[in-house]
Amino acid sequence: MSRPAANSHLWLIMGLLCWECLCPETAPGNATASLTLSDLVQKALEVSTTLQSKAAQVRQRRAEKSVARSAIFPVLKTSYSYERESHETYIYRTLTDPDSDFTWGIAFEQPVYHPNRLTHPLRLAELEVIQAEIGCEVETRKVVFKMLIAYFNLLKTHEQLKIAKEQVQQIGIHEQKAKAFHDAGRTPLNELLQARVRLANARQTAIVADNRMKLAESSINLLLKRPLEMKVNVTKWMGFASGLPSVVDCQSIAAIKRPELRLAEADIGKAQTRLQMARHAYQPTLQLAGHYYRKGTEAYLKDHSEMSHPDGWQIHAVLNWTIWSGNRRPHQVTADHAALSKSRLGREGLMDSISYEVRKAHLHLTEARRNITVMKAALSQAEENLHLNRGRFDQQLATTTDVLDAQGLLTATRGRLTNALFDEQIARAALKHAMGLDILSPISPDIFEPDTHNPSNDTGG
Repeated sequence: MSRPAANSHLWLIMGLLCWECLCPETAPGNATASLTLSDLVQKALEVSTTLQSKAAQVRQRRAEKSVARSAIFPVLKTSYSYERESHETYIYRTLTDPDSDFTWGIAFEQPVYHPNRLTHPLRLAELEVIQAEIGCEVETRKVVFKMLIAYFNLLKTHEQLKIAKEQVQQIGIHEQKAKAFHDAGRTPLNELLQARVRLANARQTAIVADNRMKLAESSINLLLKRPLEMKVNVTKWMGFASGLPSVVDCQSIAAIKRPELRLAEADIGKAQTRLQMARHAYQPTLQLAGHYYRKGTEAYLKDHSEMSHPDGWQIHAVLNWTIWSGNRRPHQVTADHAALSKSRLGREGLMDSISYEVRKAHLHLTEARRNITVMKAALSQAEENLHLNRGRFDQQLATTTDVLDAQGLLTATRGRLTNALFDEQIARAALKHAMGLDILSPISPDIFEPDTHNPSNDTGG
């Protein structure tokens, strides 16, 4: 390679190294990379050990369902044995059993009618699969909801820290102005001291706000299973700007969409199946079985002794019918009846809890929306109030207390408006979570259409 070409490659490599040093945020996998809400949710779902456990449970239940289904197929068995006796056995000079023989056999068993072995266990296994899948769905929704709350709390604390820093800056400017007025003999010392105390209080408020933001970052890192002190940069998103349905409509949707209700329906289906098993315990069962054997005096089943029956087969049907077992059946039926009533009452109680949860979330959302309207109107008034007091202070018509009070009122109003804005997003997410909807999607009109799906169909009730 020529020297000019080598120098050009050297300068190119040095330039790339300098670019990486000056722009570390562009490096892939850097912790300071800005993350969207979708990124946070996806990462939280990937690392959730509880969700992984639920997914493993789904695989377990599906395998158990396959085991239960295999009971309807015949069972095939084969055996090979060797037997040696002290002497040969003859009947009327006919050899029936030699002193040493090898036997190979093959048998099958096929249940024909046995509900408690065939259909009912399979139905229970199917319901277990349904419950495991719904449990995985419920856990997924929990992870998404927790991350969304942590995300909006981080945005809220970030805005509160920004407001606190602006307050420190504004009071600092006023403190410098009060000092200049005091040095010029235009204001007394107590006004300068008051400004300095207010400045110290504002700095303390900023310190608290910074600590709260770090705690909010730790909450996100906890869900992402990263070091708690790791810096978190997120992209701001305020996407829940849809209308507000009535609380009755929300409760109607929750009665259809909430996965916990489907879990309760599956519990009812399991209780009904167990009750049927108790009722079928004393019904007759029918089973077919067959067996074929072959004997020989050699290991490869060759007969050199001319046995009377070196091979044979048999098929038989077995009908079993339990007549009495100490009143076990009526007691079991009574117990399963009580379990079924318990499952149904549990579903009713769950529906009441969901209705209350929906109403509570709806009220919180209504409160937050009203607060936004009130605080937006108050913010413009607080800004005008501060502007007027600053002008009057410059003309010596107002005191430092007037300006600082106006500044504190504006800061408090901004903080309340910020809280209301983010509380509205959190309350809307909580409402959708209570309704059983996709938390990250807007509420669309088609969810108010009647659902043709009947949850009871999933339980076989």
